[in-house]
Amino acid sequence: MEEIQIKKFWDHYISHLNKRNIKQSAQRWYVFYAEQYIKFNSTTKLKYHTAEILNQYFSEIGRNKNMTDWQYKQSIEAIEILICFFLKLDCCAKVDWKYWYNQSKNIKPPTTINSANSIHPDSYRYSSFQKYSLDMIKQHHHHIFSQVVNEIRRRHYSYRTEQTYTHWIVRYIAFYDNNIPDHSANTSITAFLNHLAVNRKVSSSTQNQALNALIFLYHKTLGINVGELGTFTRAKVPKNLPVVLSRDEVKSLLSNLTGIHYLMASLLYGTGMRLMEWNALH
Repeated sequence: MEEIQIKKFWDHYISHLNKRNIKQSAQRWYVFYAEQYIKFNSTTKLKYHTAEILNQYFSEIGRNKNMTDWQYKQSIEAIEILICFFLKLDCCAKVDWKYWYNQSKNIKPPTTINSANSIHPDSYRYSSFQKYSLDMIKQHHHHIFSQVVNEIRRRHYSYRTEQTYTHWIVRYIAFYDNNIPDHSANTSITAFLNHLAVNRKVSSSTQNQALNALIFLYHKTLGINVGELGTFTRAKVPKNLPVVLSRDEVKSLLSNLTGIHYLMASLLYGTGMRLMEWNALH
């Protein structure tokens, strides 16, 4: 019941964002900033928030060295919409909103974060992932990850596929400084795949996993047609072939096993079952 109420709360908030003509691509950021404010003073119910609490919060985030002036403005606007237009709290009239908007002029652009409004696929570094923890990215984009998981489970994909897709989507978002590029998705994906092959030197199968995860994200979850991908560097296929045991070697191996281990090895060898499939049965 609580989850339903939370969903209704944010649905109503988003409806106010639409009334204020906030672009859909930016709405997830407004939700994030509003959530951060609520968590800042979670011990006090929203309806009891005061101008002092708001002023303290605005002063606090203004000291964040990783926040740009436009992000600060966006955060102020997100909270103003929450407090004044959605909840219509009395404390709204006691806050000098103009003063706090003007404070953004005193914030110098950080050197470690790029503006999300100036996304260019070739300008990002994978090292940007170090700025964000997995939990932070998943929390920030929890609506997206919930949709991804729901779509995967609706199609009865394996749990391993769910883990793999989530893994690569997190790293893709980190690559674009905690953003999901809404436009030129094919160019953005191509740049990321190039990075994996050239800088991370991943295998061909790993690169294909990342590609499949991102196509799933855009096409199945976000409903965005990626179109044709541009030319990108293909990861090298390993030259070393996997070692396959001969029949005699398998017999020798099985003869040294007993009990559950014998049954497990026999099934894996005789049926071609994967280790994860056995674990699911066991």
